[in-house]
Amino acid sequence: MSTLATAEASPRQATPPDPEPAGDPEPAQAAVWIDHESAILVQPTGPGSPRVTVVDRGPHEGEAAFGARAAHEIGDRGRVLVTGPLAARTAFEREYVALTHRPDRIVDVEPERIAPGESLTADPS
Repeated sequence: MSTLATAEASPRQATPPDPEPAGDPEPAQAAVWIDHESAILVQPTGPGSPRVTVVDRGPHEGEAAFGARAAHEIGDRGRVLVTGPLAARTAFEREYVALTHRPDRIVDVEPERIAPGESLTADPS
């Protein structure tokens, strides 16, 4: 006669579990102004004013290291609007993509394309 192993039944839940969210929520957006001396990072914090962080380039810090430091400060975001001089934008974007592997999240904006008084973090919808 063979013996079958039986697994213990799990206890029933008194309340149904919360429904699973449909996929991961998209990370928040951010805006970056970067030049060869500093980066200004604007990140939403929920209701109210966004968090503004200034990252200054060190006196002996290379372009790539500075871009990487700014990219780490921003982290993984749903969309990152990047503006500033071309060389600085490009260096930041390379470091951001190396960090997140998501080039599709970068929105590159030439500085003259931003209208005076336009919000960099306004919801486009």
